[in-house]
Amino acid sequence: AVEHATGRPAGIKWVNDLYYREKKICGILTEASMDLEGGGLAYAVVGIGINVLPPPEGFPAELRDRATALYDTPGDCPPELRSRLAAALLNSFWTLYRRLPDRAFLADYRRRSILTGREISFLLRGEPCRGVVRTIDDEARLVVRLPDGREERLLSGEVTIGRL
Repeated sequence: AVEHATGRPAGIKWVNDLYYREKKICGILTEASMDLEGGGLAYAVVGIGINVLPPPEGFPAELRDRATALYDTPGDCPPELRSRLAAALLNSFWTLYRRLPDRAFLADYRRRSILTGREISFLLRGEPCRGVVRTIDDEARLVVRLPDGREERLLSGEVTIGRL
């Protein structure tokens, strides 16, 4: 949706962040509830925030090295961009949502991954760990090769590019 509306390339930092020029432009938060009787999803709430422009006072010092926006100034940003971006986002979402069971999205997700081949840091069973990202498997888990050669498959969690 970002690429369609802006023409600017966006990469995915597993599991749910979008990056532009090596910095975060979008985060996605989800909350879900399971239907215990039916064994499936009862509902999901999805929140998506896209940095179209930086805050007027700039990003806070603790985020400057990690966050950016699609456009630097309001003069650079087309006036209709927010509407185009919202429309592209909704169209993309519903198209992909209907295709979740066949996992056709995974090839594109892997192609857009900014982590493949890079060293990352993460917590593994509560312990700091590092490894090199190999791929994203068919269950959308991050496959990481540890220094001892073993592989771990991460289903969720936060990863940091480089060492902690």
